[in-house]
Amino acid sequence: MDVLTPAGIKTLEDEERAKQIFECHYPSFKYIHTPKDQPSDIDAILIDQNRVRGVIETKCRYDVTLEEFNTKYKASWLITFDKVLKAKALADGLRVPLYGFLYLKQSDVLMVTKIYSDGAFLRKIFIDNTLTQKTVNGGQIVRTNAYIDMAGVNVYKFQDKNRGFQ
Repeated sequence: MDVLTPAGIKTLEDEERAKQIFECHYPSFKYIHTPKDQPSDIDAILIDQNRVRGVIETKCRYDVTLEEFNTKYKASWLITFDKVLKAKALADGLRVPLYGFLYLKQSDVLMVTKIYSDGAFLRKIFIDNTLTQKTVNGGQIVRTNAYIDMAGVNVYKFQDKNRGFQ
C-alpha cells in the first residue's frame, strides 16, 4: 500500500499535524482516524460529546504556501471527485456534514471548510477530467477531479485560537 512507503508515512505524519492544529482550537472535538493500513472512503470522523459530528477528507500539500495557494491556484483545492462522492455518501448515511481539511505544510496552516451538508454542496465546485498525480508516490493519471473553492475559509495555525468552527 502507498501509505506504507516513505512518502505515505510522511503524509500520515502531516495528517497528524493537521489533527493537532484542529484539536488545539477545538479541544472538545476529536479527530478520529480511519484505519490507515487499508483503503478508506474518508480520512477521519469528527466526534464531540460522544456523537459523530462530521466526516472528514484531509489532504496535505507540500509544494505551495498559503499565499501561493490563494494566488497561483486561486484558492482552488484539487481533489479526486470520486473521493468527494464517497465521503458525501457516508455523510448522508450518518446524517452529518462533510468537512474538508487542507494542510499546507510550507505555511504550517490548516484550512477547514464544510463541503457538504443536508443534501447540498456548500462550496463552489468545478468538475473536470485532468492529468494529476496518481498516488502519493508519484505517477500520473487522467481522472475526474473536483476543484473546491477555498476562498474565505477558516485558516488555522497551531497557536492561533481565536477563530470559530461552524
